[in-house]
Amino acid sequence: MGDIYIAIHNKTLIAQGELPAVIRETVKQFPDAEPYLFKLDDGKRTDIDWRGDAEDVISRLPVSLMPQVKKRGRPKLGVKSKEVTLLPEHWEWLSLQRGGASTTLRKLIDAVMAQMTPEQARRIKQDQLYNMMRVFEDEAGFEAASRALYRLDETAFTQAIANWPQALQAIYKDKFISLTSTGKDTNDGTN
Repeated sequence: MGDIYIAIHNKTLIAQGELPAVIRETVKQFPDAEPYLFKLDDGKRTDIDWRGDAEDVISRLPVSLMPQVKKRGRPKLGVKSKEVTLLPEHWEWLSLQRGGASTTLRKLIDAVMAQMTPEQARRIKQDQLYNMMRVFEDEAGFEAASRALYRLDETAFTQAIANWPQALQAIYKDKFISLTSTGKDTNDGTN
């Protein structure tokens, strides 16, 4: 199964599912809309070109957004090339490492990621949910919901979003509950 996306138009959930299905449902209901599109697991907003019919929109999607068909053989790693700026002594040290700069940097990042504290993981999830909630930033309850989110106050959060559409309330509450499962008693000091 591929990544799950949600499409929000006029502060209402239009569709939820794999990206091609979400696009088809969105274009069917609102052919001229350019809804907010979020990847559900990480809360990242995805911008796509909504011009044309659903198949046109899907045909223009970057390969990275399309559900991957399992093929025989070795899987692709999804490597992305980007620029990294380091001081000369860092480059020198990296050049001396077995496997080269890229391998060494990946290993260092993997080691740091493995040592992430529950508080750090929870803060990432809070920020992801906050990004999804920003659709409502001009609505009543947004400020209170944001404060409750970072205080981990489920009751206040639920009250603050009570007037938002039910389908989105359910998604936001599920994400809130999942972030509090890393330990409700530990406060990261943010308000």
